[in-house]
Amino acid sequence: MQTMLQNLESEPSSLRTGHRVLLADSDPIYLRSLRSSLAGDFFIISEATTFEECLAVAPKAEILLMGFSLTCGRNALGLLPDLRLRQKRLAVIVILSPTSGWMAPRLHAAGALGVISRRTAPEEIPGLVRDAIHRRPLPPVLADPPREPSNGASLDLSLLSARELEIFRLIGLAKSSEEIAALLGISAKALSAHRENIKAKLDLHGSGVLRLVAVSHAAWEASVTDHVI
Repeated sequence: MQTMLQNLESEPSSLRTGHRVLLADSDPIYLRSLRSSLAGDFFIISEATTFEECLAVAPKAEILLMGFSLTCGRNALGLLPDLRLRQKRLAVIVILSPTSGWMAPRLHAAGALGVISRRTAPEEIPGLVRDAIHRRPLPPVLADPPREPSNGASLDLSLLSARELEIFRLIGLAKSSEEIAALLGISAKALSAHRENIKAKLDLHGSGVLRLVAVSHAAWEASVTDHVI
């Protein structure tokens, strides 16, 4: 797999006066926008689009500024416990879409130092990162209205655990059961149990309904403009 990791160790020493920041997101264009807005205040050591790339560079960073989802299909809520376990001193700040604004408290509970709205103007992000570092309160990420899936069932994703939410989103990305199990490092039996729990919590019935609802939700999220460039 061709890596998207961009090592920036050769940047001028004048940029090395701030905290060392690792940027991670599924959108390379948004990563470039973040780097441009932060470069005058922080030393951007690398950009990453997958969890493996994050882990490779995280020991060199003081701060990880990451979008909620990475290209591997995994998300910040599912990855935070692993990040905190492997890099205890890494300060993690998550950039969250208002379509998922209800997850902000759960991200804090999982170990995020701060949560920033993805609709924040780029020029405002450096100040918010500094506020998070100094434990100053950040503006709340106001949640968009909940999504009603096409089959009319209530779609309250806040009912799902972090692992169940991760599986739901991976199903929405059209990942197969084999791909999801391998990506999360779980057995097919465990995955099947999680799927049944998701269906029960979301009150979904019938064969194939979970996939239809998950794909519909993923398409809705993708259609929303979540950031300003």
